Amino acid sequence: MKLLIYITLLLPFYSFSQDIYDKGIINFQNEGLPCNLDSLDGEPVFEITEEPASYEGGSGKFYKAVVKTLQYVPELKHNLNNKIYITFIIDKDGNVRNLCTNIGITAKSINDFLALTANKWTPAKEKGNNVHQKMVLSMHIRFG
Repeated sequence: MKLLIYITLLLPFYSFSQDIYDKGIINFQNEGLPCNLDSLDGEPVFEITEEPASYEGGSGKFYKAVVKTLQYVPELKHNLNNKIYITFIIDKDGNVRNLCTNIGITAKSINDFLALTANKWTPAKEKGNNVHQKMVLSMHIRFG
C-alpha cells in the first residue's frame, strides 16, 4: 500500500482554519478546552508579522520532522483521501503552544512532534519585539 503525503505550511495564512476547528478540533495541550488561536497569555497572536517565525534549518528540515513523527489513526486508512490540519502558535520564546488538529493524528505522535521541534523555533518579530504567531500545517494524505 502506498502512502502519499502532501504538506503545505500556511504560515500566517490561516483565515479558513477557524471554521475547520470549530467543527471538531482536538486540543492536545489543553484537553477538553477549546483551541484558542487568537490570544496567548493575554496577548494577541499575529497572523502576519514583519519577521515570521522560522524553524532551525529551514522549512525543509521542519517538513522532515513532521513526516518522521506524525502517525495516523488506523481509521484514516479506510478513507482514500484525508485532509488534516494542525494549528499551533509559536510563542515569544520560540515554543510550540496550543497545538490543535481536526482529525486523525495519534496523541503519541503529537507528543513526539512537540519533543522533536522543541527549542528549534525563532519567534516572529513585529517592530523589533518578539510576538506570538499562528501557524497552520495542512496535509493531504492519500492511502492506496
